Amino acid sequence: MKRTIQALAMLIAITLVTVWMVGCGGEEEGTVAAVTKVDPAEGSPIAANQKITITFDNPATGVTVNGTAAIGGGTSWSFQGDLTGKTGIDIAWTSEDGSAGSKTVAYTIQAADKEPPKISSSTPKDGAKDLDPEKLNTDGMEITFSEPLKKVTVEVTIDGEPLKWVAELSDDKTKATVSMLKGGELPYESEVILVITAEDNAGNKLEKAEITFNTAAKEE
Repeated sequence: MKRTIQALAMLIAITLVTVWMVGCGGEEEGTVAAVTKVDPAEGSPIAANQKITITFDNPATGVTVNGTAAIGGGTSWSFQGDLTGKTGIDIAWTSEDGSAGSKTVAYTIQAADKEPPKISSSTPKDGAKDLDPEKLNTDGMEITFSEPLKKVTVEVTIDGEPLKWVAELSDDKTKATVSMLKGGELPYESEVILVITAEDNAGNKLEKAEITFNTAAKEE
């Protein structure tokens, strides 16, 4: 009887140890993060105060750029500071597994950009009259800016009410193509106002701008 109890106790002990070992073996270790992308791309000429976004392949914490805390979380972070006199940025971070990471990214640093973007030209022009709305609905509209933009919005309005149009930046980020969506047709004999907002890569914002034109009366 005594031997049976001892054998049973031994079996229970072995089972518990096995379960513990399996449980420990199933624990996942934290991942290691690495920088996969910076925007603007490495080697680009940038203004000394340009915003830089940093993307990791895995979550990172405590991200700093040149010793200053970056803003963000997980795999997406950003930094904007004075890079005057610098040749790039030094990124440092901590991975989920507790290890430290670092990366140096070189840039050509130019003078800080403090000038807001401006509208260089537009089609239609501000003040244009008797425009064919059907042609505009088909061809769309274009607005060219004085410098590359980070983002732009163009609201197409009639009597203060927005129509269904969308703006898309060109590859060089200097031109916005404004295209009609279904149900957003411009009517005849109407005053159309484009309300434009924009921001450049340094965070300078276009002062509220408008382009106004009139569509022609429909021919009988």
